Amino acid sequence: MRTSFLALVTVLVAFSGCRTLNPSARNVAILDRAPDKCKNLGTVNTDWSWWGDSTESLNAMRNQTSDMGGNALLLHGDDVGTAYSCPESLQGTNL
Repeated sequence: MRTSFLALVTVLVAFSGCRTLNPSARNVAILDRAPDKCKNLGTVNTDWSWWGDSTESLNAMRNQTSDMGGNALLLHGDDVGTAYSCPESLQGTNL
C-alpha cells in the first residue's frame, strides 16, 4: 500500500509542475493582428490546456514559436496560435 501511495505521489508531482518559459522564448512578442512584414512559420498549439492554466498554455506556445525560429505569436485562442519570424527592426513596435 505504501509503495502504491509513493508511486502515485511521484506521478502527481511530475505532472503538476507548471510549464515554464524557456529563456529563448522570453522575447516572443504576442500580436493582436496578423503582421504584413513577417514570415508565417506555422501553427503552434498545446493539447493539454485542460491540465494547466492559460499562462502555462501561452508559455508552451511561446516556447514552440522560439523553437521554430520565430519571435512573434498571434493567438487564435487559449490553445492555438501562429508563429511568425519578424524583422529585428520591427521589434518593440506595433507589428
